[in-house]
Amino acid sequence: MKWPLKALLILGLAGLIALLYVALRARPVDPAAALPAPSASPPPVKVVPPAPVPAPAAKPVDPKLQGEVEAFRAGTPVVRVQRFYGAESARVGAIDNDPGLTQRRLEAMAAELTAAEIEWLKNAALDRKRGGDGRFFAAFLLALAPGQVSAGALRGIALDPVPNLKNQGLVELERQVRAQATEGLGHQRGNVSAQDALLDVVQYQKDEFVRDRAHRALHEWRTGKTVEAQDEEALRKVREKGE
Repeated sequence: MKWPLKALLILGLAGLIALLYVALRARPVDPAAALPAPSASPPPVKVVPPAPVPAPAAKPVDPKLQGEVEAFRAGTPVVRVQRFYGAESARVGAIDNDPGLTQRRLEAMAAELTAAEIEWLKNAALDRKRGGDGRFFAAFLLALAPGQVSAGALRGIALDPVPNLKNQGLVELERQVRAQATEGLGHQRGNVSAQDALLDVVQYQKDEFVRDRAHRALHEWRTGKTVEAQDEEALRKVREKGE
């Protein structure tokens, strides 16, 4: 199984949006059109019960994936997700001959994650010593896990302050990791915890680009219009203005 091509396209489009955002910052901005300023108060502490995400025992598993899912279930918690993380993050960028099956496979594994494994993935996504591919994959997998626990982990990633580094390339990487988590919350439609997390990101995240992602993800959560579609529409409008 290979990494989903759709996920790579999403990351590429997000990178293009980030470059456009940096370029437009030098232009005069209409104060009325600016995003609302973040709150100066720290985000409220939300206690997430340390219970595992319910296993999808009643949810049928694709017969093609049954053996792999059963093997994952039989594995040692945390250790199994560490191995899965290592194998999958190494496949980022490879050709995917069956992206639909890959997506179902990742969803099946994400549904098996325990609270401890979700916490491990959160820490992996925020670990600056890890490669960018692995950090993106950790946030991507968390977005596929259902429930309050995964939403809390994505919230923690999205709210983590973007570090002030001399290397602007590394700063953009940190922004994109947080943006990946933020957009993942937008995909969890129907999960009220995800909506609450996005509202917190809009209010408390001080980085303007990540807050912009949160606004778009919140719009997706409410309307179903994907962040990718919103980005494409914004780029089209920019091109039309430039003509």
